[in-house]
Amino acid sequence: MLTLSTLMRALPVFVTGLLVIILFALELQWFPVAGFGSASHLVLPMLALGLSLAAVSNRVVHNEARKVIQSPFLSLPVLKA
Repeated sequence: MLTLSTLMRALPVFVTGLLVIILFALELQWFPVAGFGSASHLVLPMLALGLSLAAVSNRVVHNEARKVIQSPFLSLPVLKA
């Protein structure tokens, strides 16, 4: 997941948009390639923009979770009865 988020962050949004169009509009034919008027025309632009932002959020959450896991307050002493 970290590799995928790094790749999605490194790609420009217009490249991500082209990949989304090729996959979902041309290959799978789930959404229209162009036009306007209905909600299905908005899915591909939102997906292209959202993937880049999701990659940034994923990296931030990953780094912060790693800091918390490595912090000393999570190590508990073992109690012996």
